Amino acid sequence: MREIHDITTLADLQAFANAWVETLQPGDLITLSGELGAGKTTFVKAIVTAMGGDPDGVQSPTFSLLHHYPCSIPVIHIDAYRLEGVDDAMRTGIPDVLNEESPTSITFVEWPEKVPQLWGPVSAHLLFQEVASTETQKKQRTLTIESSFPS
Repeated sequence: MREIHDITTLADLQAFANAWVETLQPGDLITLSGELGAGKTTFVKAIVTAMGGDPDGVQSPTFSLLHHYPCSIPVIHIDAYRLEGVDDAMRTGIPDVLNEESPTSITFVEWPEKVPQLWGPVSAHLLFQEVASTETQKKQRTLTIESSFPS
């Protein structure tokens, strides 16, 4: 299934996350793609908020590569931007975390295209794209979701 959503404000993003979180379950792997600053980490923050976690604890894992967030269902947040291949990923221990913790968590992966062979079955892929608004002169995002979830 493919859905496209226009996200104009952080409130829009949070409202979307509040509704979409109801479709998530332990073991889901969600991949997030988009340019730098497109809203991938902000989306994870909105999901963590919707799941009763602490949004202030959500930060981009670009340098640490992986964060855990305690929520109603634990959230794993991975950023593959700095990974230089499967061997590099193996040295970080990310595959071990995926094998051991993913079945009981919801996993979000930013920049999955850096090491596509690392991820197992993907529940949903979200593409964040910035679009120019000539009417409001504000940043807007288009969020395209390809998933096996019911709408």
